[in-house]
Amino acid sequence: MKDRSPGFQPHLDGLRAIAVLAVLLFHLDVPGCRGGFVGVDVFLVISGFLITRLIVREVDQTGSFGFMRFYTRRIRRLASALIAMLVITTCAACILFSTDSLILFGGDLIAAVLSASNIRFWMQSDYFDVAAIQKPLLHTWSLSVEEQFYLLWPATIALLYRGRLKRIFPWLVAAIAVASLLVNVPFSRGIRSNDWALPEAFANGRATIFFLLPFRVFEFAIGALLVWIERVWTRRSIVNDLVFATGLGLIAYATIRFNADLLYPGFHALLPCGGAAMLIVAGGHSRLSPVLENRPALGLGLTSYSVYLFHWPLIVFWTYLRGPISPLAQLSILVISILSGWLSYRFIETPF
Repeated sequence: MKDRSPGFQPHLDGLRAIAVLAVLLFHLDVPGCRGGFVGVDVFLVISGFLITRLIVREVDQTGSFGFMRFYTRRIRRLASALIAMLVITTCAACILFSTDSLILFGGDLIAAVLSASNIRFWMQSDYFDVAAIQKPLLHTWSLSVEEQFYLLWPATIALLYRGRLKRIFPWLVAAIAVASLLVNVPFSRGIRSNDWALPEAFANGRATIFFLLPFRVFEFAIGALLVWIERVWTRRSIVNDLVFATGLGLIAYATIRFNADLLYPGFHALLPCGGAAMLIVAGGHSRLSPVLENRPALGLGLTSYSVYLFHWPLIVFWTYLRGPISPLAQLSILVISILSGWLSYRFIETPF
């Protein structure tokens, strides 16, 4: 998830820090962060931007795209820390969980390895269901969404980003974004069918649009469009300062005001996604960039992937052993999550 290429932009690590901190505070049930789940949306926008930029640059420079090289890099960058988390979590589950809970965990583990966690959890219950606290691998749903996107998006660009289609490709991406956003509407109402080919899980509209890739594609696409927007983006400081402040405000508003009762993502997700997009294009030119480029933010952003991986199992096992999380426990888990993320980044992610 961290790209230290010549096109590296430090404010993106700062934006990752905001995203992972929002998710952490939401999962810890910290007051004032009821909408912290929007941090995942911010991550998806960043991924859409970085992956599209990488692919488009290679196609522009070489006329082709190396799929094997791309997937090898993705595996080396993401798999090591994920495997470590899965191994550690499995060991803890074997020690702590009852037989019934361990059987369910085994299914979750297989789904996580196969990048199908989002589909498994979609077929079980809502993300905000009370049973979520008993699933230490629930957070891998978002990783599965990203990995499914990585499988489809390079081929889409390689197929369409050529010849005369190059000129209209941004419009094609915009059309994909609009289609993904609009399809949230009918499916959010739930679809019941006696047809064996249509899973009964579609009846749960909230879970359908939350977990499945087609209803999240518009978030990636918003990031993808920034590849072309940044080419013509103004460098005027006053404009970038205003856009930067607005973007930060949109993410803050969503984090504070959104809650689990929202039908999400749908149109609500345009606020945090739009905020992330604004910070991406303006962050490198704004005088407010130190908000994202200070040392603590850069450090947290750099380790954000591992922090995200380890924080949720910590919360689940802590709750399983001790019950409701006290304010002191919230602080303890926050610190341990960040420390675990740093250790994973330093000794697992970096060597690979």
